[in-house]
Amino acid sequence: MSTTAPTSLPSRAARIGSGPATAAPAPSGHDGAPGNTAHTSPAPAPPRRVHEHAWHAESSHPTSEGIVSYVRCARCGARRVELRPLAPRVSRS
Repeated sequence: MSTTAPTSLPSRAARIGSGPATAAPAPSGHDGAPGNTAHTSPAPAPPRRVHEHAWHAESSHPTSEGIVSYVRCARCGARRVELRPLAPRVSRS
């Protein structure tokens, strides 16, 4: 009967200390882009959802230039800043 010495697995510290595993480099195609070979093409961009914005004022305040409003689209959440200029002063001569 032969006995073999038990094999031990590396300790957790040794596994952690060895650093991250390195991944193989991505294949490069004819244009140099990773994964874009002569037989494949890049995936098309998803279509953008187009809609009419429904702007609602979150806040506004007067400034020396006019009324500044911070608005947000109720549908997509996009934000923008609007400025309503002050009316020009009319000079009376």
